[in-house]
Amino acid sequence: MTAITIQSLDCAAPPVPTPLEYVSPFVDSRDDGPALAELLTRQPPSLLKELLTNPGAIAERMLDPAEAPKSMARTLALLVATSSLSGGFLASISGSEVVRAAALLPVAIVLAVAAAMGPVAATAVMAGARVPWQLLAAALTAAVTAGALTMVALVPVAVVLMRIDAEWAGSLAVVGAFIVAGVVSGRRIHSVLRALAKVVCERTGEPLSGERISRINLVGRVAFVQLAFTMSLAPGFHEVGSPVV
Repeated sequence: MTAITIQSLDCAAPPVPTPLEYVSPFVDSRDDGPALAELLTRQPPSLLKELLTNPGAIAERMLDPAEAPKSMARTLALLVATSSLSGGFLASISGSEVVRAAALLPVAIVLAVAAAMGPVAATAVMAGARVPWQLLAAALTAAVTAGALTMVALVPVAVVLMRIDAEWAGSLAVVGAFIVAGVVSGRRIHSVLRALAKVVCERTGEPLSGERISRINLVGRVAFVQLAFTMSLAPGFHEVGSPVV
């Protein structure tokens, strides 16, 4: 009687799938996750790459309560490092004090972010697209960091031109590098604000209507102008540690 019961239970039991490769007896053999090779070769998301190419990923980081403080700290550290490097290089070829320029240029760029926050926040309130100041500060920092990364890539060109013709070509190259950085920052803040609105609407289930897009575009254009203008004023700090008069 006992054997019949066990046999009936064995017949009723579902077949156990045979794993394709050896696994631990304490691990379920069902294929409900990524393969081991995929886990080993999968690379963590790069903040540097996302700052330059993926505003949607940056928006996801900003809206993640656990990831937002770490991303903000790393972005700010990257901004200070790249701007210090640019300031030091530019000061070394122009005969200015390297350490002072490397210290003051990050301050000038952070002041550019602070100067842009007020008008952008006021425009957002008037347009009915209010952005929390934490998100706005993070978005502006990410945008300016993208501009600083662009600027540090253009510094070698300015260095070469400065050695060839320090009076005209070099000076124009330095100013042009900051202008390009400002334009990149302005375009990036526009795309980050749009990505933030898209992610928030997807999470709340609300449609991203044309009216909301127009409000976001208005705030983005004001942010573009503010960042492009304030970033373009920064090259005066690399000469002797004071603005150009």
